[in-house]
Amino acid sequence: MRLAEGDALAADLRATCRDIRELAAPIVVRAPLLVEARRDRLLGRLTSSLGPQGVTVSSADVAREVALVAERCDVSEELVRLESHLAQFERLLETEAPGRQLDFLAQELGREANTIASKSPDAAIAHAVVEIKARIERLREQVQNVE
Repeated sequence: MRLAEGDALAADLRATCRDIRELAAPIVVRAPLLVEARRDRLLGRLTSSLGPQGVTVSSADVAREVALVAERCDVSEELVRLESHLAQFERLLETEAPGRQLDFLAQELGREANTIASKSPDAAIAHAVVEIKARIERLREQVQNVE
């Protein structure tokens, strides 16, 4: 079954994809700021715990630690894949019998959302991911009605 442009199910699936994009937009903005915030927290902890003892830490050591933290909480790849999956999902709505592929993409969207949630220590991002996952679940339920 090909979903027609005017089809209510296709329109709802497209609207849900738009919702996911809108929910992901603040994450795209907020995620890079997390590295700076983590660096500042790390420096604050080092200063408060080692400073009174007269111990100093080299800037190279701090930079290395910040790089490790940045690597662990970087969700940029997941956000790019999320967008790519959404675009592919919408393209598949124009093809014959896209049901199985749409179901697979909905699973992939869920995996990306889970990875974003597990990598990010930020509460605002976690809340956005919960909303994204709810929309993905809606997609998965609706895709069951597509051949």
